[in-house]
Amino acid sequence: MRFIDNTKKPVLKCARNGLVLKRYSSAKEVKADGFCSSSVSQACRGVIRHHKNLIWKYAETPEYKRCTKCNNVLTSKNMIAAKRNKNGCANICKVCKQLYYENNKEKVLSKCKEYRDSNKNKIKQNYKKWYKQTKNDERYTKRLVRQNEYRKLDKYKSVKAANETKRRANKLNATPAWADFKKIEILYKKAKWLEELTGLKYHVDHIVPLKGKNVCGLHVWNNLQILEASINCSKGNR
Repeated sequence: MRFIDNTKKPVLKCARNGLVLKRYSSAKEVKADGFCSSSVSQACRGVIRHHKNLIWKYAETPEYKRCTKCNNVLTSKNMIAAKRNKNGCANICKVCKQLYYENNKEKVLSKCKEYRDSNKNKIKQNYKKWYKQTKNDERYTKRLVRQNEYRKLDKYKSVKAANETKRRANKLNATPAWADFKKIEILYKKAKWLEELTGLKYHVDHIVPLKGKNVCGLHVWNNLQILEASINCSKGNR
């Protein structure tokens, strides 16, 4: 059986309120400050509560592990988390994992998609299990309340409408680099203000359609106009 020498472990000298006062590389070093090394060791092991009205405890030494890819010895914080392992980390470091993902991005994404397609029921069951565990959690419910309150704001609705049109325009490559997004957002806010004022539904429409028959317009502020929803839907893509 291997003997572990506790006198070589780093020791912390703490006040009664838990504040760390000094760190020693071993229990033998406390002799220089007039403390008994054996009593300090006993306090660290929990045999006695304190020594000279001070709390003593062993400092937590980080666990080290060797990465199988780069062969470097690193702390557990720099390794990939793995709950199935006893120490809670895998044999690959975070840097090597990131490099592998960058070099094999398409392969990783295709494997993830295959897994999702072939394990839809399993993913649904895991999500239901997670929801049952977290639905009564106070932090989760508070976050949902904050999200719902923010979604009711007019600021969120106008920004959401502007972002959706921006996303659709980006798909069609209709948003130039010089587009003024602040002016575009103002138009959507104005449409929302008109809805509250009149009680009618208003849309922000492109004067020249993004996908016209002969000419395709751009998603810029001077190609936008505010129309009633009924008029915009009746005119179609023209």
